Amino acid sequence: MQNGGRGTVSDRPKISVVLPTYNGAAYLVESITSIVRQSFSSWELIIIDDGSTDSTPEIIQEFVARDSRIRQVTHAENRNLPTALNTGFSESRGEYLTWSSDDNVYNQNAFQKLIGVLNDRDEIDIVYADFKMIDAAGQRIRSIQCLSPRELPVRNGIGACFMYRCAVHDALSGYEESLHCAEDWDFWLRAYIAGFCFYHFRENLYSYRDHQSSLTRKHRRLVQAASRNVLEKNLPSMQHLGPATRARCEYAMSRRSCIMGETWSGILHFVSACKTSPIAVFRDTLMIVALRMKEAACKIMRVY
Repeated sequence: MQNGGRGTVSDRPKISVVLPTYNGAAYLVESITSIVRQSFSSWELIIIDDGSTDSTPEIIQEFVARDSRIRQVTHAENRNLPTALNTGFSESRGEYLTWSSDDNVYNQNAFQKLIGVLNDRDEIDIVYADFKMIDAAGQRIRSIQCLSPRELPVRNGIGACFMYRCAVHDALSGYEESLHCAEDWDFWLRAYIAGFCFYHFRENLYSYRDHQSSLTRKHRRLVQAASRNVLEKNLPSMQHLGPATRARCEYAMSRRSCIMGETWSGILHFVSACKTSPIAVFRDTLMIVALRMKEAACKIMRVY
């Protein structure tokens, strides 16, 4: 019996994990090992070597030789994260999909807990979990609690640990390759707009490494530009979400434009947001002020 072109039911792994890597040798062993050691064993790992020039290919080949569940796909040249993700998922056979980064680490029971939600509740399409930030040495920095999907028209609060049904990926036609550095936010936002059901699993299941070579550190301005592009691209599809949501989205675009030094664009987005729903803009402004005050208070407390 065939199922969606992804193989027969009998030989199909429950979970497909895509792991894109580009010169990720420093933490790659730790990242792959965290998948190999999962308490849930019905998975396949598709590692995309996105044109690496360090020892990444040799590391991948060692794991492929030891575990038949691991496969390697190689790009002759670097094609960036969203393209690597689409390459990986085009090779996937799993009923449930996820992906990870070459410097991050799963808790040993992460797959078991995430798939448990999807198996037990047919109405859930996407499950996402809280996680902790770690430094380059693997030491805990702080815990991160993810946000409601209702915040997706403003910011990406889904986090880095998630799992979703392959039907979600098929319906959205994968990741938008022009939105490098914000392809995940765009994917979640499109899923939210399309009406897919999210579930927040309120437990740390993942370690997200913050270090000098991480993508978000190296390309801050690119992240800001891509994030604004995500909102601009998806705003026309938000009509059914109501004026408050659209206003919050415009206000978020205004702030990101100003951060990038594009003041006039920021003003135009702000005016549009205020026209659409001044109350929503006022509430978000109060929330931003409260957050800044909380951050300042925490800094003062650390000093004293």
